[in-house]
Amino acid sequence: MPDVCIWSYGFKYGTHAAPNEFDVTDWVKNPARVAPWNLNSRVDDEMREFVLEQPKAQAFLDLVEMFALTSLSNGPGFAHIGIKCNAGRHRSPIIAEELAARLVEHGYKVKIKHYSEDD
Repeated sequence: MPDVCIWSYGFKYGTHAAPNEFDVTDWVKNPARVAPWNLNSRVDDEMREFVLEQPKAQAFLDLVEMFALTSLSNGPGFAHIGIKCNAGRHRSPIIAEELAARLVEHGYKVKIKHYSEDD
């Protein structure tokens, strides 16, 4: 059983009932609105770099990581975290994967689920 479940999704399609939801919309510039990408672009290494190099993205990750580590050490030892943005196609999956990598570095087992408009 994982110590942490991280869900990424687009809030315009509803919520996925994560008890701890964090919205990246106002923190991270949407790559789908910046050339060379569009709303239908798939996440690639260049897009991942664009998102993660933003200082606000790093600040967001630092805060959510601190929250998760505090919750895990002071709470029941298990955390559900939802990372959301408008459509859930670019920013939230990238941030969720980076958060998962950070938590794995701390020794936690992490499961990630990316929800899309089809779910």
